[in-house]
Amino acid sequence: MINNLLFSGDQLVAFLTSALGQTWYLVVLNAFGVIAMLLKVTELQLKKRNAIIVFASVVSGCWVIYFSLQGDFASALSCLIGIFQSLIFLQRGKHKWADSILWLIGILIVRIAFGVLSFKEWHDIFSISAGIIGTFAYFVMKESHYRAIFLVTIL
Repeated sequence: MINNLLFSGDQLVAFLTSALGQTWYLVVLNAFGVIAMLLKVTELQLKKRNAIIVFASVVSGCWVIYFSLQGDFASALSCLIGIFQSLIFLQRGKHKWADSILWLIGILIVRIAFGVLSFKEWHDIFSISAGIIGTFAYFVMKESHYRAIFLVTIL
């Protein structure tokens, strides 16, 4: 449903493939995927919560590009939601408004609603559930809790 709002992902992939050629299209596409994975591994090595969340935003930005190039706009939009949530959760402990549990509830509602609207195939449930569990991981304040929760999303 969401993929059809402006133009189809297939049209974008066809355009990029014809503009870059099949080989270069795949090189550019997979480069962003590899960069995102390497940054995610780096994120998991960081010790401070703020650094973890900033890195998470950069990783999500790489995934937005990767999924957009692939024509998977639903996943790209899900990653944009992740950037938004990271910016809010980064303010926790600094500002009272960001400490409210209502942010967690609101973001979870948006993620669930988005998941329902963008659901196309059975395997979409993996990215939807990872996004929901990841929201909990970034909301917690202790780095050890983040790692324990995030382990579930990796699985």
